[in-house]
Amino acid sequence: MFASFLARRMSLIRADRRSLVGSVVAIAGVALAVCTMMLTVAVSRGFGREVTARLLAFDAPLTVSVPPIVEGESMVAVTPELREVINDVFPGVENVAVWQTPAMVKSSTSFDGLILKNLSGRSHCGFICESLVRGRTPEKTGDILISSETAETLDVDTADRVDIALFIDGAVKLRRATVAGIYNTHFVDYDGNVAFIDSMTLISALRAEDGALATEVEIFADGSPGEFPVMATMLQNALSKANFTGKLSDYYRVDNFTDTASSYLGWLALLDVNVMVIIGLMAFIAAFTLTSSMIVIVLERVKSIGMLKALGASNGQLQSVFMILGVRLLLCGIAIADAISMVLIVMQRQFHVLPLDPKNYYLDYVPVDMTWQMFMMVNVGAMVLGVLTMFIPVKIIATVRPVQAISFE
Repeated sequence: MFASFLARRMSLIRADRRSLVGSVVAIAGVALAVCTMMLTVAVSRGFGREVTARLLAFDAPLTVSVPPIVEGESMVAVTPELREVINDVFPGVENVAVWQTPAMVKSSTSFDGLILKNLSGRSHCGFICESLVRGRTPEKTGDILISSETAETLDVDTADRVDIALFIDGAVKLRRATVAGIYNTHFVDYDGNVAFIDSMTLISALRAEDGALATEVEIFADGSPGEFPVMATMLQNALSKANFTGKLSDYYRVDNFTDTASSYLGWLALLDVNVMVIIGLMAFIAAFTLTSSMIVIVLERVKSIGMLKALGASNGQLQSVFMILGVRLLLCGIAIADAISMVLIVMQRQFHVLPLDPKNYYLDYVPVDMTWQMFMMVNVGAMVLGVLTMFIPVKIIATVRPVQAISFE
């Protein structure tokens, strides 16, 4: 009660110039550090979400294939028994047959080497369709969907005709196709290498027996990238057991997203390390600024501390007074940081104010993603760190002697 009353009387706003400057510096330092932490976390989460979404548009969480053999192209027999094993492990989870093959796509002026595959599964149809620049997805035989980068290389647009040379089993099969649409995910490593074509063209060229054979089967299991290896092990064990008991005639290999996209996930992990370094530096800056400002505030009130001690106030009561003052500064700084960071995050999320070079960052804008859980974690962490830091400067109060403090100039 005494500490709270005295803290209200010691207004930092109506204080002398030195104390006021110290208060402003403390608030500004805390606000800058917490705002930087908030934005760093938001950008890191945004990169993780957006890059992972783009990767999953091209690579399914789990892929079932037949190990390659020396002669010919290995094909997966999409039998009811195979689908039964998959459904036993992942009931209700979408699994689709995929056909893909390397090809040379030629226009009247240029050519480009690509991987052709059918557009199927919720991930493909969702994200790729959202990334359409113009045109449509392949709907009929002879339709092809290419990226903006490929369209620029070939100097073609929608409705233009292209020649396709499919390389299958050591032979070359020629097809004609019409550019149905152009997409751009800004993920240049994939955009420049993958095109989507109708399923019937690939089934015919691969002699896939009307879809009974496939290059691979993609399984769109729900979960985070960290869970996919465990899921892959579960499915691999189930397929191996079915092969051993004779239920399946072929041995199947299961690949997971963390293997096929390991280089990109490694890049994201490195980004997380950088984020931790930045958060550590900002925490140090906030602690140092708050500590130095509180020392200035305490020293500016040495006379008042001495007089209060002479009147019977204990060290604990006076330390509580300055702890309350410090918490006010801390809360003010955090509130300002929250307001600024939320405005910046919303602006960037809605309007993509800050652009990026997609060739270097895989995205054409700075992505941001902030949840209320992460928002509260940053705030609570800053609050706890600030309160612990304030124990250092308020210890000075215990060393103040009333007689010396009253005569202090």
